[in-house]
Amino acid sequence: PDRFDVGPAPEAIVCRCERVSAEELRSRVRGGQTDVHVLKVLTRIGMGACGARTCWPLVRRILEEEGVPDSAVFEPRRRPPLFEVSLGALAAARDGKRDGS
Repeated sequence: PDRFDVGPAPEAIVCRCERVSAEELRSRVRGGQTDVHVLKVLTRIGMGACGARTCWPLVRRILEEEGVPDSAVFEPRRRPPLFEVSLGALAAARDGKRDGS
C-alpha cells in the first residue's frame, strides 16, 4: 500500500486534548465498541477543549480502516471550543468594560 493510504501509527496520539492513542482506539473498536458515543464515554475522545475538531477526521479514518460501515458512524455533537478566560475579564464584563481595565 501507498504510505499515504495507511492510517495513524499505533503510538500516534489521535485525540491530543485527552491523550488517546490510535492503538487504544483501535483496540476498543476491535473489541466490539464501534459506537462513537460509547467510545467517547470509554476514552473521552472528542471531549477535550477542541470539541472533536482536531481528532474527528482521524477517529473516522480509524473506524473506516477497522471495517465499521459508514452508515454506522454518527458525527459527534459539536460544541464551541473551550478557552480560558481570566477572572479579570469576567469581572470587567460584569462591570460593562470590554478589556478588563
